[in-house]
Amino acid sequence: MPTITELIRSNLQRPVRKLYIKRRDTDDVFETDWLRVDHYKLTNRVVNWGSVTMSIDDYEGRIGSFNCSNLTLTVKNDDGLFNVETDDRSLWYEWLNRKFTKIKVDVGYKDSDDNEIGVETIFEGIINKVKINDAQTATIECLSYQTILQKYDISDLSMTGSKTINAILTEIMNQTKITKFIPYVAPDVDVNATITDTALIKGTYWSVMKDLAFKSNSVPLVYGSSFEMVSRTVTGAAVWEFKGKGSANSDIFKINFYDDEGADRVRVYWLVEGTAISAISSDATLLKKYLNEPETINLDDVDAGDRQTVADTLLAEWENPKPVFEFTTRFLVNQVKPLDIVSTTIEGEVTPSNTFVWGAWTWGDGSVWGKRVGAINITSATLWKVLNISKDINSWSNKVKLEYIN
Repeated sequence: MPTITELIRSNLQRPVRKLYIKRRDTDDVFETDWLRVDHYKLTNRVVNWGSVTMSIDDYEGRIGSFNCSNLTLTVKNDDGLFNVETDDRSLWYEWLNRKFTKIKVDVGYKDSDDNEIGVETIFEGIINKVKINDAQTATIECLSYQTILQKYDISDLSMTGSKTINAILTEIMNQTKITKFIPYVAPDVDVNATITDTALIKGTYWSVMKDLAFKSNSVPLVYGSSFEMVSRTVTGAAVWEFKGKGSANSDIFKINFYDDEGADRVRVYWLVEGTAISAISSDATLLKKYLNEPETINLDDVDAGDRQTVADTLLAEWENPKPVFEFTTRFLVNQVKPLDIVSTTIEGEVTPSNTFVWGAWTWGDGSVWGKRVGAINITSATLWKVLNISKDINSWSNKVKLEYIN
């Protein structure tokens, strides 16, 4: 039986796509099992599967950002299956309502024997609204679980005293109203600084988590139903090798752009607002290239003993330029995700075409040494961090954005 990697790299692509929902009963309790609806009553229901994007640091000039996009589906609705719950033809008839229904999309591949291989959830969230029309279709607007964290204010936790960042994140995430959507996973931030007075923290759960993630050099990832808070700095081996022009079995179909300097988010000087604490690059060349205008950060709520560590960690993460490039490739399911390490090989073209090849020449036949030409030549030893995965479920392709690992 072939592996999921072999099927992804195969020229014969046989997608598996499945759509499921979990409705709420009138007591606001979700049904136990997922109900599959993409082939409900032996009818292919999904007209357009849409696309979903998971990203970190994907905004020009801005650092410390992350997002899991929403998903819009178009479904066949000539029998009123996706109508409001008061319609007795509706899937929600005698259930609470469509809004806040759990919804997920599972994808994978089929092999030549029709075995399903590597099927995993690539999106899970809630239904926000359903719009029906006289074209006999319905549009389902789905929100990622990230939006659940935007619905509650941190004041409802009534926190007091000092707590570490990991402890605050645990209080946010390990509540029944959150775990009914997002299973709890213990946070593991890079810099577990102490917040001196938690009673002063303001904002929604999500805005607080973003602020704490930035100060701890970490990233919150909402990936399907999985949530984790982890270090932004990655280590380890490559989980995937992408092959481009000049390689056998190329899977980089198109390079959409390549920023070969990556100066957009360089910060060589950090200054803690209202203090004498700073962190500045010791590399004279970097200081000349990118000037030394400070990036100011407010750490008033962080314990004084942790502030220098926070500034030093942020400098180490952002002082070096990091080339970035994006390309279109095969549909990867969940084999590659943000914060993964990958490698690329783009050899370009060789000129002249009658290149010297060992064992394929004789003295005086005119063969010469070839050289690589073209603007983009990247060796397989080059490692990258994944910033963005955009999954077009309908066209069965991915866009991947990578950042060079210094």
